[in-house]
Amino acid sequence: MHTLLGSLTADNSNHPMARLQEIACAAFLKREEVSLTERRPQRDQIIRDAVGVEGGGGAVAISKVEVKSQETQGLQQQHNLYAIHLQQYAAAYQMLASEKELLQKQLLLQTQITDCCRRKFRERCAADVKHLEAVTQQNQQLWAQLHLIGLPGEGGLLDKEAPQFKLGLLEELESPETVVKLLELQGLV
Repeated sequence: MHTLLGSLTADNSNHPMARLQEIACAAFLKREEVSLTERRPQRDQIIRDAVGVEGGGGAVAISKVEVKSQETQGLQQQHNLYAIHLQQYAAAYQMLASEKELLQKQLLLQTQITDCCRRKFRERCAADVKHLEAVTQQNQQLWAQLHLIGLPGEGGLLDKEAPQFKLGLLEELESPETVVKLLELQGLV
């Protein structure tokens, strides 16, 4: 029993419940020790009486010894039963403590993963917002340049130079990249 108590305290000395369990085990063992110590003088007296008795009363004294021996065996069995229960409770406590530790580790990991995902999401959103702002500004500049050029007959730069557009070229002007290339070719950008 003392080895069980020692293994419990050695493995879980940092757990508050381990200290409580250690105190409970020590109290239990002390009660059992006191109980056996209190009964020892009675047992010794019965043995002395049985050994000292001669003649016809010897059978009665021996039967008293047998009764006390059976009582002692009963108490020992009860003590063993308590020890088994204590071991079962200790094993259950160990299992619960292990499960608790595992759950705490899982919770910590989940929290770290969640925090990492939030941080990456915020960074990604910030980068997307910056990109959208840059694209919007670029589009506004391109539209402003397009309005400067104007359409033929509206008095824009196209009226002054009057370039000849082919029908295929007008269809290509729908993409911003094509417009930028056209403006670069004309020297307007």
